[in-house]
This record gives sequence, C-alpha cells and structure tokens, in this order.
Amino acid sequence: MSKPAPTFSTIAPAALAAVAGGRRSSSSRADLDDRLMDRLDSIESAVKDVGKNANPSGGAMSQLMPLVALSMMNQPAQPQPPQVIYVRRRRC
Repeated sequence: MSKPAPTFSTIAPAALAAVAGGRRSSSSRADLDDRLMDRLDSIESAVKDVGKNANPSGGAMSQLMPLVALSMMNQPAQPQPPQVIYVRRRRC
C-alpha cells in the first residue's frame, strides 16, 4: 500500500518576506570548519571522560573472575568410576 502524496499549499511571496529568523542555507566554509572542529572537540572530551571513568584496578578481568568462579561452582560433579574391591579368600 502506498501512501498518498502530501499536498502543499502555495505561499505568497509577501508572506515569505515577513518571515524572520531561521538559518541561511549558504554557510561559509569557515563556519562549517568551526562547527566540525567543535564536534570533534566534544567527541574527544567524551572519549577522555570514558578513559578517566574506567576502573584502573583490573578492569574487565576483575569483574569477570567472580562470574567464572560462580559458573564453575554450579556445574554438576563428575561421575566417579565404579570402584572394584578384590578380596582374596584364604584356602583352608
């Protein structure tokens, strides 16, 4: 099923002239470079924050070891092989 195409009404040029604010569509190259550098700086600071918040005492291994120990405790015991006892009888 396809959706019907939206219908747009026309806007009078006089109404467009009265519009204030908004953004220009033709930005200069310097503005684009500044915005790109701002975003890169924010990404860099976010990565640094992640590095600072990391646990320096073991990291993932210190969190993984208790889980491994618990999973080893919950495994069923290995079946023991049957024991054979030989009793030697005396002859009378």
